[in-house]
Amino acid sequence: MTADECWVSPGQLATVAGRTILRGMVYVGTGLPATVRWYGAEPALIDPLLPVRGYETVPIDSDLSYADLAPDERGEMLDWLADGASGPLGDEAYLALYFAGLERRFFFDDGTTEADRDAIYDEVRRLLAEYPHVRSFPYYARRFLEAAEIARRSAEPLYTQRPAITRQYSLGLAGQVALGQAVADDQPIPADWMLLWAYQNDHAEWTRRTPAQRCMREMRQLFQLRYTERFGEGIQIGRTRGRLQVHYHASTGFFAVKINVGALPDVSKLRRPLNQIRPVFIQCTDELSAYSRFIGRHPEKRGTREAIGLLPDDLARAQIARMDDPFVRWVGERVAEQAIATVSASELIDQWTSDEDLVTKTGALRKRAAEGLTGFLDLLDMGMEPDVRRGRPALKRGQQAVLFELLDETSRETSPPIPHSQAAELTLHLAADMAGTTPSAKARAVLEHAIETWPEISPSEQRRLSAYLAWQLTTKPSARGLKPLIAKHLDSEGRRKAANLALRVALTEGQFQPAGIKRLEKLYRTLGLDPGTLYTDMHQLQLGADQPHLVRPATPGTRGRTIPLAPSGDPDNDLPALDLDMTLVRAKLADTAKASALLADVFAEEEDAEEHAIEEAGSEEPGTEEPEADTTRPDLLGLDGQHAALVRALMTQAEWRREAYEALAGELGLMPGGALEVINEWAFERAGDALVEDGDPMHIDHEVWEDIHAVN
Repeated sequence: MTADECWVSPGQLATVAGRTILRGMVYVGTGLPATVRWYGAEPALIDPLLPVRGYETVPIDSDLSYADLAPDERGEMLDWLADGASGPLGDEAYLALYFAGLERRFFFDDGTTEADRDAIYDEVRRLLAEYPHVRSFPYYARRFLEAAEIARRSAEPLYTQRPAITRQYSLGLAGQVALGQAVADDQPIPADWMLLWAYQNDHAEWTRRTPAQRCMREMRQLFQLRYTERFGEGIQIGRTRGRLQVHYHASTGFFAVKINVGALPDVSKLRRPLNQIRPVFIQCTDELSAYSRFIGRHPEKRGTREAIGLLPDDLARAQIARMDDPFVRWVGERVAEQAIATVSASELIDQWTSDEDLVTKTGALRKRAAEGLTGFLDLLDMGMEPDVRRGRPALKRGQQAVLFELLDETSRETSPPIPHSQAAELTLHLAADMAGTTPSAKARAVLEHAIETWPEISPSEQRRLSAYLAWQLTTKPSARGLKPLIAKHLDSEGRRKAANLALRVALTEGQFQPAGIKRLEKLYRTLGLDPGTLYTDMHQLQLGADQPHLVRPATPGTRGRTIPLAPSGDPDNDLPALDLDMTLVRAKLADTAKASALLADVFAEEEDAEEHAIEEAGSEEPGTEEPEADTTRPDLLGLDGQHAALVRALMTQAEWRREAYEALAGELGLMPGGALEVINEWAFERAGDALVEDGDPMHIDHEVWEDIHAVN
């Protein structure tokens, strides 16, 4: 029998062994040869003369044909076909044999009509939708649909259509034809087809990065925007010499046919277009990194506000516009009454998320969740302190947060940092510490005046600094880690300015007492200033650099006692008077100078002894086999050798018994409690969360460790 004689057209009935095949689209008959004759009979041919029961089921090879099936297996396949080639599969081979017949009829037989091809095309699409996970079938089905689309010669070029972006490792037939058509028509390559080309090139170091694989939908949206920003309508590719040859190879391997696509150039081997889009692709994956890490840990959060806040601004705004979010209303109500509003951190966290997995056991938002919150607020034209993206600790229950309206785009975190603003933040941090737990109105006025008069600070940054100050005065954050920031952002003039502001705040709060002076001396050391100059600075601040203090200009003919002028409104001129005994001041300065000289000699001797000990003992730290140089690893920067060695040891287990931890710390020459505090403070500075949860056993938070890796 010929192929046309055996073929059951779409919609026609065929009855085999009492089963009626309703859909048709199968070969039924005897003697139909395979497309390559020496392979014998057509694998997909259903021979009605073969028995359909009487033998036990045996395993099926993928290379077997219908004739090679055991009788019971033939009956099972016919039952499946009688059910419309739908429902549970007794064996994947039944689907493969049915598909092989569809392939042959579409591409190989001369008598195939266009109506048959349309029906077969639709049938393969249906099968792909119903059986998307049956071993290799999806790969063959998609390749068939690509080739069928090309063979049917749609009136519209492929490059004008929207492709499916997949993780294949080759461009595919449709991709090759679409790119060739665009070049032949002298048209730029559209973003979607260029992204498909990028995904399926062999540059694994940038195309296989996790955000590009995990967030393909968001990657597609973002690439469209960035590609258009960079290349306008798209990259234009000139004519090439190579000619595109398109072949379709059957899933059975029994035939291969050439598909006529006309005189199209073959651009799939070109490297220049890929090199052009590589920076755009990498930029997109970088922008999606934070979102990708969050979705990797919390896949169920895709589409929620917690995840949207981590998306690039362009994508997030579109999603927020479609949301009716109670959190948005809550924030709006809090800030509506005043531009800068202090709120309970506990209430803010509860309004933001009900997922306790996003909150540590100490009540602080995990770093990614905190980044999502501040990013989401940016999209509402609002800011928040503390902002973890600016190096602050994560929001924590039991503390306060400050919400404020953003005045313009320059106050967003996505804008480049402003050096003057960073210097102002450091200065406020240092000065606010002298205001006490309940700062007076005068102290606040001194600090606000400093913000208003700070040079080269825009109104939007002034507002952020005011919010930062409000948070500082309610929270009193740790001063750890300030020295490197001071070295980076404050020059000698900036350090003197910070000291002067702290002195003025201390003076308004009555901090020129022994306890306050001790804190000021510590501040001077932190700033790298000589504590011996503190008393001179105090005296000059009050008396105006050894000049008589002006109470009121002299007026000729005035009789009686002079009365000071009314307050000027300038906090710098409203400071309370201070009566200093200059004899005691000079004596104190002399004693301080002697002490400083003596300590300098002592420290010099200790440093010489330490250097000598290092030369004698080598670079290895006592009690550890790891060299101190390991602390130069990015994930351990900021820790000395002993604490770095302790962290490396702790990360080898998920939890530690308290006794074992104490023994480990002792071997490294560390006090267990102090070492734990140092490590967790270090982790808070880098990831906004503790690395080690104290208790027995002690739990190690590996998510925080991953965050530290990501930051570094």
